[in-house]
Amino acid sequence: MKRFVHITILSVGIICLAINCARPTEWQEFSPQGDGFSVQMPGEPKQMSFRFDDEEDGTVEMQYYRARTPGHRYYVLYSNVIEPEDLDEFMDMGFQMRWGDWEFEDTDILYNGHSGKEMKFRNKRSTIVSRTYIIDDKLYQLSVRYQNKKLSSSDVERFFNSFTIDESVRDSL
Repeated sequence: MKRFVHITILSVGIICLAINCARPTEWQEFSPQGDGFSVQMPGEPKQMSFRFDDEEDGTVEMQYYRARTPGHRYYVLYSNVIEPEDLDEFMDMGFQMRWGDWEFEDTDILYNGHSGKEMKFRNKRSTIVSRTYIIDDKLYQLSVRYQNKKLSSSDVERFFNSFTIDESVRDSL
């Protein structure tokens, strides 16, 4: 009988791990020092930095933050220098992802009176939703990639709706 109980407990543990029965991810406000924004993200995001020289804008720095939950990946891209008229060119560079079986749609959006774009890319297995804003000469891009069958729409909405710009920090950048 003891052996049966041990096997049952072990089996339940393995099943829980397989279907992600672990404790839910704790969301927290993320506000990188000096970047002038905050957003709710699941856990502490990982950071990457990129730097390149642009003939018109000089040195461009990009900060990239990412976090994940089972079935979802959350990204924030921030750049210090971009011109508002470059938004369409920026979108055309890497976000016209009409390859293979991906469907694409884009919509004009606003954030506190600042124009932006929301783009959605879908295929049978996954979806990417991205919102991009250029505010003054700063680029802010929030993206979520999720497996369609694991969509947590409340988490996706929490992520996008929690985005705020700290006007006092932004004005000093």
